[in-house]
Amino acid sequence: MAPKQQRIVVQKADPRRPAPKGYFSTAYNTLTSPENASVVRSVAVFGGDTAVWQRANRKRRAASETQLLLKFWQMVGGREETLATGDTKCDSD
Repeated sequence: MAPKQQRIVVQKADPRRPAPKGYFSTAYNTLTSPENASVVRSVAVFGGDTAVWQRANRKRRAASETQLLLKFWQMVGGREETLATGDTKCDSD
């Protein structure tokens, strides 16, 4: 007995129904919608403030880290000049 043939009917898309959107299009529309404007603005301001704060405190953090390293080096018996000049000699040399 021959297998039954199935007929597949392909219909054209309904013109009243829009085509599905992609991921980036959906994300862009969500971010630019009026009801999300305050949240998007708050996140942008927070990110900007964080970047400015980090840039302003970079030198101070670097200076304090250098001081901590020098104190540690002195505690373990090293010389301060070794770190400052880049000399690789130890106290025992």
